[in-house]
Amino acid sequence: MLPLDKVLKYPIRLLGAVGAVGAVVAILVAIPSLASATIVNETATSYRGKSMTASLTIDDESQAGDLVITLSLDPGSVVGDLRGFYMHVADESLLSGLSIDGVNVTDSAFEANSVYEFGRDSFVTTGSTGCRFNGCDLGIEVGTHGIRDDDLQSVTFVLSHSMLDLTVDLFADQIFALRVSNAGSANGKRTGFSKLSGIVVVPEPSSAILMLFGLSGLTIAGRAQRTKPD
Repeated sequence: MLPLDKVLKYPIRLLGAVGAVGAVVAILVAIPSLASATIVNETATSYRGKSMTASLTIDDESQAGDLVITLSLDPGSVVGDLRGFYMHVADESLLSGLSIDGVNVTDSAFEANSVYEFGRDSFVTTGSTGCRFNGCDLGIEVGTHGIRDDDLQSVTFVLSHSMLDLTVDLFADQIFALRVSNAGSANGKRTGFSKLSGIVVVPEPSSAILMLFGLSGLTIAGRAQRTKPD
């Protein structure tokens, strides 16, 4: 009669192989979702005016084919009223098909390297810190002048294209800028302003895939270690 370890040797190896196949299958299933859905969060910091920070979230997951964009002023000692959002895009040929929809959107413009203002309290500075060169590729005015009718610390809008599904790659490695008016202490005078900028960094799907392969490799190695006969 064969010893027990000999009897179990090959079934255990088979189970290990099945586990390895399962890990690979899980990776292959995950790859399309990694490539097709992303939520990016970035921070903008002041380069002129009152010191403050703001958050930019770009979501191509919750509304298929569109980008849901949220701007939020971070809580702090200085408050303000969001008035303008400006950005470069990775592919300027798509500008003519873009459109914006949002409750607080009052105006929008799409023109390569040319957009940086909508009015006296909603413009940003051109240059390396604001809209690079002559201006950004797209701009959005939100709210109205002053804080009597609105005082916006957070806004959400949807960016769509007439012919194509959009992904966060549209903004990969691109500069964005914000204009905040009526900036100041929450309990004091709000007569200042702030201009903020940041850069969108989109994670490479390949990095996430490599991480999954690494984790699956560790899992398989651990199983192989456990199945060695004593």
